[in-house]
Amino acid sequence: MFLHGGWDHILGNMLFLAIFGKNVEFVIYPNSRVTTLVLYFPIKVSAWFFLGAWFLYQLVEANFGFFSARANGGGVAFFAHVGGFVFGVLVAWLLTRAGRVAANQAAPGYGAPA
Repeated sequence: MFLHGGWDHILGNMLFLAIFGKNVEFVIYPNSRVTTLVLYFPIKVSAWFFLGAWFLYQLVEANFGFFSARANGGGVAFFAHVGGFVFGVLVAWLLTRAGRVAANQAAPGYGAPA
């Protein structure tokens, strides 16, 4: 499975990529909304809410890996997501603070879908 915990992990990555893929290199504005599925129904939620919920889900699943270390690599993949997310936030903060990038800067015609 090329370093993935299982099919649900791969499918979760693909879902996240489908939602945020076009805008990965651009800042997500506070008023950006994304479409996601709740049960079987597509709804629009705040991009910040979705990112926060995703991060908490990864953190919870990673910690459950401690209790069932034999299953799906003991949460290693989830901890990798948590670490990557924290590293990305830290680098974005440092680059913004150093003046290397401007907050809420995006190329014309791009940005998160409304």
